[in-house]
Amino acid sequence: MHFGKSSFDTQYSMQDSNGNNHSLQTTTEEKDLGIWFDPSLKFSIHVISAVKKANQILGLIRRSFTFLDISLMKQLYTVMVRPYLEYGNVVWHPQLKKDIDLIEAVQHRSTKIFPGLHNLPYADRLKCMDLP
Repeated sequence: MHFGKSSFDTQYSMQDSNGNNHSLQTTTEEKDLGIWFDPSLKFSIHVISAVKKANQILGLIRRSFTFLDISLMKQLYTVMVRPYLEYGNVVWHPQLKKDIDLIEAVQHRSTKIFPGLHNLPYADRLKCMDLP
């Protein structure tokens, strides 16, 4: 992977124990320690994958529990969903508006799962569930 704005046409190769050269393949996205990144070091790929996984877990919660009260939903959200959204955020802290909106949409969706809060405005649902 080449980092930076300019494109590099350099081909890299490795030599094996027999002395044969093998050219290395270039990539446009890479995952290291669970965080996806691209050559421009924008972490939109990581945000999309984290949001996708968090939405899967929310769907699992919705299908698995027939009765949810506010405290149980808050516990399930903070224990099962937020770790996917917060893992490694020191590295990939969202700076783009579209990434922030994607992450916020997960929390928005999670507050709508609880039937008693479904019709309240988003800010009121956050206060009722005591979420930031």
